[in-house]
Amino acid sequence: MSDHRRRHAPVLLISALLAGPAFADPSAGELEFLASQARPAWLRLVEAKHAKAEPVEVVLSLRPDGKIDTARLSGAEDRYERDPRFQVVADAAVRALLQASPLTPPPGHPDFFSNNPQLTLNFDPRSMR
Repeated sequence: MSDHRRRHAPVLLISALLAGPAFADPSAGELEFLASQARPAWLRLVEAKHAKAEPVEVVLSLRPDGKIDTARLSGAEDRYERDPRFQVVADAAVRALLQASPLTPPPGHPDFFSNNPQLTLNFDPRSMR
């Protein structure tokens, strides 16, 4: 098992169970706002030759202050093992998110991370073209 997979293995997120009443799912704009905080670092880490790789979904476990507890790939273990381009893009997305931690909540939503302790963000290398 690679070092990356050991560090980003799925984790039981008890905080999601204890979060209290259900809140509305984050909007696409709110998720884009969060992903945009890591995108500049991601673009520096991913070379244009990897632009044909498939999109990467990263599941985040967040503290109420926006610090990232865990960042792991969402259902991409097979692709990660067999596609070196996807591996580069996925590693870069996780690294960029961890570098951007703590994330800033979307404007007007100071309790965003308390209400959304687990989020999935998308990184699509095809948008680099």
